[in-house]
Amino acid sequence: MSSRLFAFANLLIVAATAGLVAADPAIELVSRTTSGASANGSSFSPGISSDGRYVAFVSSATDLAPGSNGKLNALYVRDRTAGTTTRLAASTSNDGFSIGAFAISDDGRWVLFSDSNDGAAPGDTNGMQDVFLHDRATGATRRVSIGPGGVQPNSSSYIEHQAMSADGRWIVFAAQARFLPGDPPDPVFPEANPQSVYLYDRDTATVRRVAYGDGEAISADGRWISLVSEQALVASDTNGRRDAYLVDRVTGGVRLLPTTDNAGVAYPAFAWTSISGDGRYVAFNAEVAGGNVVVVADSLLGSVQRVTPSSTAPVDTQAQISRDGQRLLLETAAALAPADSDGALDAYRWDRNTGGFDWITRDVDGANFGHLELSDDGRMVVSWTEQALTAQDANGQADVYLFVHPDPTAALYARVNFQPAGAAVPTGYLPDSGATYAARGNGFSYGWNVTTNHARDRNSPASPDQRYDTLNHLNAPGNPRALWEIAVPNGDYAIQVVCGDPTVQDANAYRLLVEGVPTVVGRTTSARRWLAGNRTVTVADGRLTVTTASPGTNEKICFIDLHRLTPAPAPGGGFVANVNFQPAGVAIPAGYLADNGQAFAPRGGLYYGWNAAITAATRDRNHARSPDQRYDTLIHTQAGGAYAVWEMAVPNGLYEVHVVGGDPAYFDSTFRLNVESTLALSGTTSSAAPWREATVEVTVGDGRLTLANAPGAVNSKLDFVDIAQIPTAIQ
Repeated sequence: MSSRLFAFANLLIVAATAGLVAADPAIELVSRTTSGASANGSSFSPGISSDGRYVAFVSSATDLAPGSNGKLNALYVRDRTAGTTTRLAASTSNDGFSIGAFAISDDGRWVLFSDSNDGAAPGDTNGMQDVFLHDRATGATRRVSIGPGGVQPNSSSYIEHQAMSADGRWIVFAAQARFLPGDPPDPVFPEANPQSVYLYDRDTATVRRVAYGDGEAISADGRWISLVSEQALVASDTNGRRDAYLVDRVTGGVRLLPTTDNAGVAYPAFAWTSISGDGRYVAFNAEVAGGNVVVVADSLLGSVQRVTPSSTAPVDTQAQISRDGQRLLLETAAALAPADSDGALDAYRWDRNTGGFDWITRDVDGANFGHLELSDDGRMVVSWTEQALTAQDANGQADVYLFVHPDPTAALYARVNFQPAGAAVPTGYLPDSGATYAARGNGFSYGWNVTTNHARDRNSPASPDQRYDTLNHLNAPGNPRALWEIAVPNGDYAIQVVCGDPTVQDANAYRLLVEGVPTVVGRTTSARRWLAGNRTVTVADGRLTVTTASPGTNEKICFIDLHRLTPAPAPGGGFVANVNFQPAGVAIPAGYLADNGQAFAPRGGLYYGWNAAITAATRDRNHARSPDQRYDTLIHTQAGGAYAVWEMAVPNGLYEVHVVGGDPAYFDSTFRLNVESTLALSGTTSSAAPWREATVEVTVGDGRLTLANAPGAVNSKLDFVDIAQIPTAIQ
């Protein structure tokens, strides 16, 4: 390690011993010119792309980008990677926009917005707020809220958070209007226009009515639509109140979302919804005594979980769920942190694994924020405020800011499925068939305190996949309570456990503990066949322990996922990541993320991977020559003659990179490996020197650190890489 990184490493050690507390978020001024200057007008109403690269926003400034013509407001897109700000040519009105930018597609091409002025698209003359889609590739703008033959709504149309699918094809909006053939009257006030949710298909330029209701959102894949409705949309809805629903765009099926938690507490849906990328999780505002709270419904397990704590006074709170359903952004005046005492609107982020809250706007307490949006990985929040949060902001007006919130890194450690011997093993899982604790020959030691012969494979059509179809009894009738353990390095772990039975719901009362922490509590029913629990636990004795306690009866466990947590960089520190190249399902070295040869994508809170998937090129040698697991596992980077390229998304800056390549069993590699165009590994391997390793300093300027073979490389193999940003203060 270089001497100038030594002080930084000590900072990380201090952070690690202090526990898993996320570092303060970095704050970035978004509404600025390409040269970096502050805008000369107000900016607001932002929308953010899935990875945070693109931010669309509205501004009255005239100096943000070429084409600004002094209109009241205009729509802009900031490309954070390229460092550019561009104005969208999306209005023909004379007085500018009265608009909001709400959504931008994953690739940054499609921008969805609303405009209450006429003229934003050809034929817009109804004098109402309408919904529009702008194509940045062609410069064309089309109206979304329009009927066949150009029939215009006779009332305004609205969009909420998550109004557009990831590819920009499917859009949901609400309108209190009748502009489609067959639009029914309002079921409560027949003389009035109904408040309905509509679906627009960009490819066919058609609109269809989804249902009577509002508070709509659409999943990233465009299949699932969530909404709230006063009308009973299914026969089983007999409570006579507003409820939350999930609509399947493909089949047309409608599902009433659960509103009662495992303890039997009811949370009637009140307003808005937010949906995960696959439609499994839906957050909504629920009405309780004294006000409103935020809850999350699990459409797969039929369960609901309250997010805002009962210790906090209910207030009107909005929220947005991340694409993976693991994080929730709350826009609230409730004091969810003891030091939050100003009553101003703040941003908090809830974590499903820990159940805790990160106070995103902690360092700017007292500033009021408007229209918060969450990136799909849950790490970035965009909003606007009139308070200057950076030295660049010198205009004295409202501006758009981005908060980048570092996370503890959750590296997948192991996944275990409980099932009979010989049953199909789910992809990526280790099987447990009820044997007593022992080394399993797959790199892990795990098992039971007694042999359990109660594993089942139900083969039930009710099971969503094999993990939910198989199970083992934790305390079968007439048997003592069983205890299950897996050997793990000491530390903190994010745990997900799923319990239940697709076939037999025999009034099971669950009280399952992980490391003594209640994790799954409640009862299964025919409508709720499975219960899931997420907790963060600390292991201090080298074994993670799962057991049950009274009054639990006849509990059954289906599967468990373990992610090992490592601390986020200390405040003021730099980016750090350690990655081991290895097959899926083998032991992960302590402190490392696993790379199994998958294509570049978000995983474990970071973005990394290959230019194309090469999962078949990974190896675990289990060789006595290897000093540890990092040197024993590897990936072929030239399999089939291809030159595979690996990248990790990182903040721009100077990095120290330590990289190791080689093979404990075969000495047939010639290395010519570049890190950011700097030659790092060079030479051949032999039985006397099976590995090549080097440490280089490189500069990243495009947001991705890149490892690639140079000409002359032959059968190159990568073992692991250690990446550490060199903070500016100690360069």
